[in-house]
Amino acid sequence: TTRTKLELDIRDLDALQELANILAPYAGGKSQLVARVPGENGGSIELSLGTGFQLDAQIAEMLDKVPGLENIHLGPAGLPGKARPNLRLVS
Repeated sequence: TTRTKLELDIRDLDALQELANILAPYAGGKSQLVARVPGENGGSIELSLGTGFQLDAQIAEMLDKVPGLENIHLGPAGLPGKARPNLRLVS
């Protein structure tokens, strides 16, 4: 299974609750969920909400319709830990 990473902004508590409700049935995968929430002085705080989700484009579309969830982006997840790819040039 391809590991994916879903990033989004959470603007209010109602959106957070709806996010939890939508994602509850999709536990048990290998995708990562990262959220940004408002911080002090107009900044934002990035939170990892876990790496045990089954996330795909269909779920990203569902989340895009939730008021208070913004900047939803689904893409490939980075390599776990400090692992580096073992690539060799072959001719």
